Parts: sequence; C-alpha cells; structure tokens
Amino acid sequence: MKIDTLYQPKLSASGKVTVAVCFAFLGNAAVAANIEAIGQTSVQQQHNVDIVNIAAPTAQGLSHNQYNKYNVSQHGAVLNNALSAGKSQLAGNLSANKNFQGQAASVILNEVVSKNPSLILGQQEIFGIAADYVLANPNGITHNGGSILNANRASLVVGTPTVSDGTLKSFNISDNGKQLQVDGNLSGNRVVDLLAPQVVVGKSANVNAADAINVSSGKSNFDYKTAQIEALDAASNAPVLDGHIFGSMRAGTIRIHATDKRAKQNIQNATITGTRYLNIDSKGNLSIQSANLTGAQMELFARDTDIKGTVTSHSASKSSSGKEAKNVQHFRSDRNKTETFTASNINASESLTLNNSGSLNLSAANINAGALTASATGNINSNAVKTTNRTESDHTQSKGLWYNNNLSSSTDESLHQTKINAGSVNIATTGKVQLDATELNSAADARIAAQQGIVLSSNSETDSSSTYVSFKNETAALKTGIATKSSKNSTAHQTKISAAGDIGLISEGDLSTYGASIAANGNIVTDVNKINLGTQTTINTNSLDDQKKYWGGLFGGESQVQNNRTENLHGSSITANSNVVLGAKNSVNVYGSTVEGQAGTFVSSKAGNVDIKNATSTDTSAQSARKGTIFNITTSKTSSNSSIEKVTGSTLASNADLTVVSNKDINVIGSALFAAQKLQLSSAGDLTIDAAKAVENKQVNEYSIKGYSGTETNKENGSVTAKAGIKFTDIHTDTHSVGLNGSILTGKNTQLSSNSNVTVSGSQVNGEESVNISAANDVNIVASKGSNTVTESGRVTDLGVSATAYEKNNVAGVGVSVGITSTKTDATTATNTSHVSNINTGGNTTITANGNINQEGTVINATGNVVEAAKNVTHAAAHSGAKSDVKQNGGGLVVSAGISTNKGIGGEITAQGQGNSSTHNESTATVTTINAGNAIVLANDKVSDEGTKYDVTGAINIDAGSYHNTAAHNTSNSSSKQGGASLTVGAYTKDGSNVDVNANLNVNYADENKKNLPPLKAI
Repeated sequence: MKIDTLYQPKLSASGKVTVAVCFAFLGNAAVAANIEAIGQTSVQQQHNVDIVNIAAPTAQGLSHNQYNKYNVSQHGAVLNNALSAGKSQLAGNLSANKNFQGQAASVILNEVVSKNPSLILGQQEIFGIAADYVLANPNGITHNGGSILNANRASLVVGTPTVSDGTLKSFNISDNGKQLQVDGNLSGNRVVDLLAPQVVVGKSANVNAADAINVSSGKSNFDYKTAQIEALDAASNAPVLDGHIFGSMRAGTIRIHATDKRAKQNIQNATITGTRYLNIDSKGNLSIQSANLTGAQMELFARDTDIKGTVTSHSASKSSSGKEAKNVQHFRSDRNKTETFTASNINASESLTLNNSGSLNLSAANINAGALTASATGNINSNAVKTTNRTESDHTQSKGLWYNNNLSSSTDESLHQTKINAGSVNIATTGKVQLDATELNSAADARIAAQQGIVLSSNSETDSSSTYVSFKNETAALKTGIATKSSKNSTAHQTKISAAGDIGLISEGDLSTYGASIAANGNIVTDVNKINLGTQTTINTNSLDDQKKYWGGLFGGESQVQNNRTENLHGSSITANSNVVLGAKNSVNVYGSTVEGQAGTFVSSKAGNVDIKNATSTDTSAQSARKGTIFNITTSKTSSNSSIEKVTGSTLASNADLTVVSNKDINVIGSALFAAQKLQLSSAGDLTIDAAKAVENKQVNEYSIKGYSGTETNKENGSVTAKAGIKFTDIHTDTHSVGLNGSILTGKNTQLSSNSNVTVSGSQVNGEESVNISAANDVNIVASKGSNTVTESGRVTDLGVSATAYEKNNVAGVGVSVGITSTKTDATTATNTSHVSNINTGGNTTITANGNINQEGTVINATGNVVEAAKNVTHAAAHSGAKSDVKQNGGGLVVSAGISTNKGIGGEITAQGQGNSSTHNESTATVTTINAGNAIVLANDKVSDEGTKYDVTGAINIDAGSYHNTAAHNTSNSSSKQGGASLTVGAYTKDGSNVDVNANLNVNYADENKKNLPPLKAI
C-alpha cells in the first residue's frame, strides 16, 4: 500500500478550545484554574503546580472526585493522598490531606461531570500513599506527554464510571464519537488502561507498563477488577470510528480490543511488545501496516486481517544547459524515482494465532513464531509486493547543422516476499489458500487445509533498459538517423514450502502449483480433488532498430532491426526425504515438474487421468537488414523469422518404489520416471508412453543487387571480351521441423499394466532385473515420427552488356550484345524419421495381451528371455523416408550487333527458354530386433514378421496358428524431366544491297525414371 502521510486525528471543537485556553495560561498561575473541583475535593497551586486535595476514601478505599474541568498544564498536577507531610516530586513540601481521617485512598477516581474535555500536558503525581489513578471524562481526553507518578494503575477513560458499595465497578464506554488521544510518554505504572469510543495512540507516544496495557475502542462495558471487556452493539446511526495505534507500547501483557463490527483497528508504523502475551481482538477488520509486533504468545482476532507494508516513493530531477568547448551547445536532464518498502514484522517466540471470521491477507510480511495457527472462513492470501527504481536521462549536443540526442532509461524491480518461519504450521480455511512468491518454513510439521482449493504460484521481477539516439550530420560521413535498443530480463521467485517434519495438503478443491517448491524432511501427503503441478514462465526480450543515411541518402544508407524473445520455464518441485503420496479424487496433472520421494513415491487418481507430461516454451526471433547505395537504392536486403519450441519434461523419481495408479488413463509424454526398486504403472483405462514434440519454424528472405564487370581473353579465336552487368537475386527459404523427446522409464523391476491398451511410442522402458508389460486389450510398441521440411524458392535475373573484338586468320571484327536472363527455382525437401522404442532389461522381458501385440521397429535387449503372448503378434518394420522435388524454369533474350571483315555488318536476336524438374523418394526400413537368451513368441492366431531380426544365444520358439515371414524393403524412386528451346534470327550485309538472313531453332527434351527395392529378410 502506498501512502504519503500518516493519519493524524484532529481535536473536536471543544478540545480545540481547551487546548487554546491551557496554552494561554501556561506559566501564569494567577489566572483561571486548570482543575475545577466539586464538593469536598479542593484545588490550590504551589509553584504553578495544581495541588488537589482529593476526597476522603470510602471504607473500600475509593476516593471519588468530581470536576467541572480537569486539565493539567505543563507544570503538572499533584493528587494529595498523604496521611502525613512530606516532599512531592513536582511541588516540593506538602502537608497531609486535610480531608483524610486516618485512611488514604487505594483508588483515586477523577470524574468530569460537565461537558468539558480534558487536556493533559504535564506529569501527574500521587503524593503520599501509592494508589490507582483514574481519569473518566466522557467528553474526550487528550494526553500529550505526562506520566503519572506513584500510581500502580493508570486509567484514561472516555466514559462514565459505575460506583457501587463504595467500590469502582466498571466503566461504560458509549458510542458518542468522543476520542482518547495519547501522545508523548506514559510510563512507570504497573497497569495502563486506555478506554474510549475511539482510541488513538499517536506516533510520538511511548506507553509502557510493567504488567499490562488494556486498550479498548468502541461501545463496551469494562470491568475494572477483572479487565474483562463486554462488547456492546453500537446504534445504527452512531459514527464509525476506527482505532489507530501509531506509536510504541510495551508491557508484559497487552490487550487491544475494538468492539464495533463496522470499524477497523489500525496499527500502523507502531512498535508493540507484549513480552508475555499480546492479544488484538477486533470485531471488525484489523489492519497491520509497517508495524512491529512482538510477544511470547500472540493472538490476533478479527473479521478480515491485513498484514502489509508501505511503499514510499521519492523523486528527484536535475538539469543543466550551456556551452561546451568548440561552441557546442548542450542540454542535460536527469530524473530518478526510487521506491522503498517497509514491511510488517511479527515475532511470537512461543505461539501465534491468527483467527479470522473473514479473510486473512499477508503482503510481504515477515512472520516468526514458535507455532503458527491461522484460520479463516474466507480466503487466506499471501502476496508479494514490487518496488521500482527508475532512472531517465536526456542529453543533447548541437552545433550548426549537427546534433546528437541521447535518451536512456532503466527500470529495476525488487520483489518483496512474505516470509514465514515457525516451529509448526497449521493453516485452515473454508475458503482458498493462495500463496504467491511466499516462503513458508516449518521446523516441525506443516499442514494446509483449504476447503475451496490451494494455489501456490510464483512471481517475477523484471529489469529493463532502453536507449534512443537520434543524430544528424555526424562525422565526415554526415550520418543522419536514429538508433534504439531495449531489453527486459525477468527473474522468477518461487513459493517455497519446507518442513523438517511432514507436510500435509488437504482440500475439497484443487491443488495447483506454478513453479512452486515443496520440500519435507519427512513425508508429503496430499488429499485433494485435483492436482495440477505446472510451470511459471519468465520472458526475456531484446530489440534493436538502427537506421542511418549518409549525406542525406546521396551516398546510401543502411538499417538493422532485431527482435528476440526467450521464454524460460520454472517447474514445480515436490521432494521428500521420506514418502511422497499424491492422492487426488480426480485427475493428477504434472507438467514440466519434478516429484521425488526418497523412501517411495505414490501417485493416485481415483476417478480421473494421470498425465505426466512435458511443458513447452517458445523462443522467437525476427531480424532484418538493408543496405543502400547511391541515392539509397537498395543493394541488399535480408530478413529472417524463427520460432523454436523447447521441451521441459517432467520427472518422477524414488530411491525405493514408484507407483502410479489411475482408475482412468495414464499418459506419460516426454518425461522420465525412475525407481531404484519397483516401477509400477497401473491403469484402468489406456496407458500411453509417448515422445514429446518440439516444433521449429524458420523463414529466411534474401534479396540482393550486385554489379559485375571484367574481361576475358580467348587465345584460340583471338578474341577479347569486356562484360558488365547487374545480377538480381531473390531467395525465400522456409524450414519446418518436428523434433522428438522420448519418455524414459527405468526401474529395477518395471511393470506396465492396463485394463485397456498399452502404447509405447518412441520411448524407452528399462528394467534392471525385469520388464513386464500387460494389457487386457492390445500392446502397441511403435515408433514416433519426426520430420523436417525445407522449401526454397528463388529467382536470379541477369542484365548485362558485352563488347568483343577479335582477329584471327586475317578475319577481324567487333561486336556488342545486350541480354537478359531469368531463372526461377522451386525446391522442396521433406524427411520423416522414425524414432523407435527400446526395451532394455538385465533379466526377462514379458509382454502379454488378451488382444494383439504390435511392434514397429522395436529394439528389445534382454539377457534373459523375451516372451510375447497374445492373440496375434506382429513385428513390423518402421519406415523413415525422404522426398525431394525440384523445379527450375528460365529464359532469356540477347540482342547483338557487329561488323567483321568476312560477314560485313549485321545483327542477331536470340530467345531461349528451358525447364527441368526432378523428384526423388526413398524409404528406409528399421526392423524389429530381439536380442535375448531365448525368444518365445506365442499367438493363438497369427505371428507376422517383417524383416524381424532375432539375435539369441539360446532358442527361438514361435508357436502360432499361422506364421507369416516377409521381407522389409528399402525403396528408392527418382524421376527427372528436362526440356528447352532456342530461336536465333540474324541478318548480315557486306554492301548494303544484299542481305543474308538466317534462322536457327533448337529443341530438346529428356525423361528418366529409376527404381530400387533391396529387401531386408527376416530372421
């Protein structure tokens, strides 16, 4: 929460009058009295100090004094409770109270019965026998810096006393809206009572008591003997008065009560220490802001409780201008804004209880407790607070037609987290528990129970910077342009829950984590509706835009643009040195996260799927560049865009057993499961082990204009040729690829079972001693397909001129030609690669199905036996393939003229065109391979082998109704077509009257096809 000033309550109209009167008469004892007594009580002055001879006490020791006015100046006041003469600390020598008859008072009640409020500016002293001091004024009390000497108990009460049988029984605090304002020092008493419709302890207040401090705001009855508070309902039209504590309070026991359900008890920037016990009980809301609360035992009761801090902002700026060396004008402006955060600190060495009939909200609070108990009927929220520091700079230099302007800025964020350290933690609510970037540490057990759900999320802080530079006519090249550069970098801050004992998470709703960490030295147990373990994403970006011209573009220019964006994933983590038991009534979803129990890991869904999957992030990049020549005509231009997916798999592990059970489906995608002992996956539905796919897209565009020139000499025909021209190149390339990240399952004994189908695709299943895969329907162990497609299209255009001179065998001549050619190429190359599955074991591999077993290029390695038993068993080959298509078309026109000694003068026009296309397809087979001691294949109906390779040290036993053995094939097909035509027409004359005309036409075409099918035989 951001604030600029602290709340400071104002005096009522009557209070202001009293203050004015008292200040007017300070130091002048001859004017109107500060204290105006009624009845037996009398008042006199000595050394400017008011001396009150209090009324004689009752047999029970109560001296009941009534006043029209009761104010204390800075010189102080003395209440005479002496049976004999003596020396007062404030007034010097005093005689005994003449009203007494052998008995001093044990309680001195000072009651104001008029409508005048009280103003206390100085100290008060009970002279003689120590007694309890009470000031009761229902019109309001302002206490500004005066302790009460020789008083066991000091009570400042904005209310009316109840006296019965010579005894002070209680106080009645009304809802009249009057206030008790306490500032300055109030200390030296055993007990202090501060009671009023509204109690305000100002920021300068320092209230101390040896035993107890009792504070009560709102309508109530206060029992004087027991200090019990009876809350009374305020009238509906009564003013709503919030209690405020800004200063310091210290006692053995401190009780702060607010009885009005409509009001709020505010504790702001205060330091409150109850060395034995601190109790705050607000029938309305409780706000603790930037306060320090300390106690051995602490209880905070309220409807809604907010424990938060304060963000304070500070801004500064400076600027300068003038003239530098060489008559350079300059202007500079610097601005900065800083934010600081002051947290609330709660320290309860023995126990802390936070009890709310509504909600509990923590914002970057620091809590330390021997034992923490937090309860609410609403939500329990813990949030982080961000502060920002920002700097900005503007610097301009100029001279004549030159200038340079540099703007820069940077922003740095700081994340302030809630930090809770406790011996034990028990959090319970009928609402939600939502922890954001919160650190919760327990030295024993931690239990969180939330009826509507538990959300553990991460937050991030981002640092950013940017520069903007504009310039004109810089350096000898007279550069003019702009350049901008910016970057943003984010850092993640997790919610972390740790316990030296066990951690329990219980909810009828869902457990959702986003980049959170849960760690226990004991067990971690969940009992929730759904489990969602996910990631948090932080994003880093940088960009560049650089544009400049030389000599206003006359001598060219260039530009460069870059935009890059990187996503970083931060997975959740659940780790225990004992057992991890993730139990859910419905689904369990683990994305890009880690679950590990050293003594065992158990994941169970009673009525939903278990999904153990990868999370995917994407990096993107966009870049372009341009160069221009004279008049800033483009000579080259490139651009590229890319999008790359990154796969972050989940990991489930155990140094003992790892068990995953679902009454529906189990899906493991791009993830790893490891068990030092037994790895068991059991599904009532389908069980799928698959590879994760990562997609990459890239587009590149290249455009260039290049000039060329040169000479060639041909000694054979005695010619010299000079050439010059321009080549235009425009190429576009698109790449699309799909990569695979297979799942890996490893255990000492690995068991996969399903009441439906088991599918393993592009993944590994490992067992140190055994692998057992079984399905009520089918078992499919197949390959996953990765792919890569590159599409390229381009055009090259050549515009040139040449001049040739030759002389040989008495024949000489010169010629000039101008021509243009253009060629367009379209090419596509596509590959798909089979990523086969692997099953590896140091013992036996057993695969059984009531339906079919289908294997596709699978590699099984077993030092023992490989046993397959099903209705049908099929060992098929996996196929990888590649296909390429290339098409090229072009044409041109050449016009030439020349003169020679043998042909005379003439010219030719040549037009030509050509085209070709080629296609190539190939397929490579990867056969199923079984490496084992013995291979046993049992089928009720049929066994089919496609090029299957059995490599066994023992025997091959195939027992089936029928057996089919076919070869697998690698295939290769290619075809090409090409054709072209050219036409040349020429005319020559030696004398100008006879013209020789000729024409030449050439046409060609070819078509070719090739096929190749080498077999791969079985066994």
